[in-house]
Amino acid sequence: MKLTLAVAALAAALTCAGAQATTIVDTGPGPDGGGGWSLYDGLDGTYQHLGATFDVTSATSIGSIEGWIEVYANGGALEIRLHGGDSPNAALLYDTQVTPAPGFGWRGATGLDWAVTPGTYTVVFFAQPGLSAAMPNPAPNPLGTEWFANQGTGGNWAAAPDLDFGVRVTAVPEPATYGLMALGLAAVGAAARRRRRC
Repeated sequence: MKLTLAVAALAAALTCAGAQATTIVDTGPGPDGGGGWSLYDGLDGTYQHLGATFDVTSATSIGSIEGWIEVYANGGALEIRLHGGDSPNAALLYDTQVTPAPGFGWRGATGLDWAVTPGTYTVVFFAQPGLSAAMPNPAPNPLGTEWFANQGTGGNWAAAPDLDFGVRVTAVPEPATYGLMALGLAAVGAAARRRRRC
């Protein structure tokens, strides 16, 4: 009986330890090369920012948000914003800035701890002055609800479901999940103590 309880406790502990980051959005990358949708702030009044809407099905803590981006040169920063709704006009929940390295790849913010509940969210890739980049398209599994804002739209966000650029969002379980696992382990320990007394 002690062995069974020990195995159960070990399995629960391994489950807890194995709760690593999971990908909740992965459109796959776009092509390497050939430009794409501009993501830039040209310092001369020209600019373009991009966004995409996605759903979260359970309470999580977002650990990273990245886009498949071609950065042309070292320069300006990229601001990543998370809005709580189905457009970039929804309430701003979180934002951070990164300076992406030149070249192709997943570029964005990692090491985040952005708690979200189930619902719809919109991520915005907002170019800062001096950033010269693009988000190549098409991605294999695009989100289908995408946005752009530039001087032609007067800075307003316009829906454009055919932008089809790459977005990847990873998340880790909420701390409450670990709390429940710990509670389960405590219950197993208490049961083992009661049996020992009998």
